[in-house]
Amino acid sequence: MECLHCSEVIEPMESDVVPVNEGTAWMHRECLLRSVLGSEDHIRRGAHPVGTCLPDDPRLTKHEAAYAAVMAWRETG
Repeated sequence: MECLHCSEVIEPMESDVVPVNEGTAWMHRECLLRSVLGSEDHIRRGAHPVGTCLPDDPRLTKHEAAYAAVMAWRETG
């Protein structure tokens, strides 16, 4: 099975996954949070004009960018 956000394969024994869409799909926990929190830039800069968020770092995979956003959220409280 694949993560609905990042399309990476979810291993059978992977523990940090969340069922979505009534259990028909799965997401890594950080990918699910990224879909709600926004990009790392959005979190670190705080309130700013609509449309001015920078996209995820292109050097990162979607899963890595989601993890970076969650870490930024934890650091900024």
